[in-house]
Amino acid sequence: MSVWRDIAVGRSGGVLVAVQCEQSNPSRWQLNVQTATADLWLDLPDHTAVHQLLRFIEQTHGARFEVRPEMTVGTFCGRPVRFVRNDEDDRYYVTLGPPASADDQSEAFLWLEPQQIDALVECVRLAVRALDARGEQQ
Repeated sequence: MSVWRDIAVGRSGGVLVAVQCEQSNPSRWQLNVQTATADLWLDLPDHTAVHQLLRFIEQTHGARFEVRPEMTVGTFCGRPVRFVRNDEDDRYYVTLGPPASADDQSEAFLWLEPQQIDALVECVRLAVRALDARGEQQ
């Protein structure tokens, strides 16, 4: 049985972001994002993925691009989860990468409204600050 503990938490505007580490295997990280309509759990390559997510949003929010900027945040059941900035407006969405096999027909697509993005950015900032403060204490 895996036991996870919250390492860094950010909460704002009805959104919660929790960065977690497995107690028995400190190299395993997860990101939990909760909203009123979704509860998303992702495996992370490491805790720096949260920093990269914050940088991606800060660099793309309000900017214009010819192509859709996207980043892989983590994985869900072994499939990459991508955070994408729409190229037609300043909205973002989350999508699940291609299936691992032809038998797997599952898909995921989640639009984030502007107020959710603002709350998500604040939550991720708070989580990054908590991660950085934790790193300074160690």
